[in-house]
Amino acid sequence: MGEDLFVTGGSGFLCSHAIVTWLRQQPNARIACLVRAANGEAARHRLFTALARALDDQGQEEKLEENTQRITAIPGALENPNWQNNFLWQAWLSKSRGFHVLHGAANLSFRDEDRQQVWCTNVEGIRLLLQALIRPACIASFNYVSTAYVAGTREGLILEETVERPSGFNNIYEESKWVAEHLIRQTCTAQGIPYRIFRPSIIIGHSSTCRISANTGFYKVVSTIAQMARTHSMGNTSVLIPCKRNATLDLIPVDLVVLEMLTLMKLGTSTCDRTFHITNERPLTIADVFFGISPLIGLKLVHATVHGQERSAHTALVMRGIRSYLAYFNYVRRFDRRNVHSVGVSLLQEDYPLDLVRLREFVVAFLVHRVVPEFSQMEMARA
Repeated sequence: MGEDLFVTGGSGFLCSHAIVTWLRQQPNARIACLVRAANGEAARHRLFTALARALDDQGQEEKLEENTQRITAIPGALENPNWQNNFLWQAWLSKSRGFHVLHGAANLSFRDEDRQQVWCTNVEGIRLLLQALIRPACIASFNYVSTAYVAGTREGLILEETVERPSGFNNIYEESKWVAEHLIRQTCTAQGIPYRIFRPSIIIGHSSTCRISANTGFYKVVSTIAQMARTHSMGNTSVLIPCKRNATLDLIPVDLVVLEMLTLMKLGTSTCDRTFHITNERPLTIADVFFGISPLIGLKLVHATVHGQERSAHTALVMRGIRSYLAYFNYVRRFDRRNVHSVGVSLLQEDYPLDLVRLREFVVAFLVHRVVPEFSQMEMARA
């Protein structure tokens, strides 16, 4: 099998990093990306813009122009299977001796009102993608980017190979990812297609530069609170957040996620038909996170164990702003990495400790470059 790669979600944060890293590691590989766009030109522009951002996040001086002939942007959407008739895809496929699939496209919304759209992309989109790609002689492996939070409302030790449906989910995103995992296992097993399921936790910036071109997840919470503090002149007001102080917040740098995923793919058949938690070996507690970032965002975040405790106007405002993420401040759990350990990939984390000092560096970099650019690095460091 060749080392060609077919990617969905290549214009997104994680998979754009995966693409430029794959190109660096596989000098003879070609990549095809399904990009939500009206035509080939628009798809190529959107994809290459994302790849340029990824290189900037990584602090790399590589020129994309050197790899333009190896990258094919295919306009289309998961929900519409007509993309497989596109001449760009047909031409790319005809030259491939076999390819890996990295499926990272997803609707990331947590909102109940977006339930139909999330399901359409995250579940039905995968069903249609698998139908389009079922060519066992061509697919070297189908690699799905899921999430560690298919655990739903489970606490304690979360095993990689647990496939039972949780008793509950915190949002439609979690539920759709769990259903998609089940669909992939079932379809790939029936068709004889090797598969891997990757479950990243909460992805943050690049470990070397601390940069990130996205504003989702952990950073959405940080930016929302920081902007509220500035807009409403909250100063260093204390804000009570209902949560468990020993709840774990599992944060992991994007380059480590990519490195672990691609290494697992390169190990071949020994890692196929398995699920891997791409999570932090040493997650922080929510109490530590609040302590570390409070001076930077302009508010003192305090864990409140009593949910019915009287709230100030500022607390109520912040709570409304981050309500979609509050559930993640209340689970005490550890993501088992037995499968990752069994093939030695866990050793990659030895050089990536994430303590409070490093966490502050990630938050400072984000605030300076994405939220409050008029603040200097020195001013933020003194906060």
